[in-house]
Amino acid sequence: MKKFLLFIVSFVFIFGISFFQINTFADCSYDGGLSSSLDSCFQNSKLVKADDLRVDKGLQEKLLTWKNRLAFYLGIAAVFSIAFSGFIMTISAGNEEKINKAKTVFNWSIAGFLIIVLGATIITVIVKLFYSI
Repeated sequence: MKKFLLFIVSFVFIFGISFFQINTFADCSYDGGLSSSLDSCFQNSKLVKADDLRVDKGLQEKLLTWKNRLAFYLGIAAVFSIAFSGFIMTISAGNEEKINKAKTVFNWSIAGFLIIVLGATIITVIVKLFYSI
């Protein structure tokens, strides 16, 4: 179980780190206009291009795209862990310890999958509410 948990954490970390770049610091100053301030703020940023930060929908689209990617990769990890628990149960050959291990992996996988779906929904609602104000 520890090796499997280490594998899942490593998988999430490796794919999670691919969403961010280290060099994302920017010099920001407010000059009276929000759009021009954002343009100067993210002008040299490799993470977000200034053209993608339109005040109306650009940042919203970026946030939702990142959320969708993260939910997709975590969902794949949850499905693989559900399949892995089924595999453990299949090869357990009546061994109660392995059956209990498979049940535990299955329960945590389902819980993780539900948390992923619920978290993605909450993030979507918050972003959409923020941009509807």
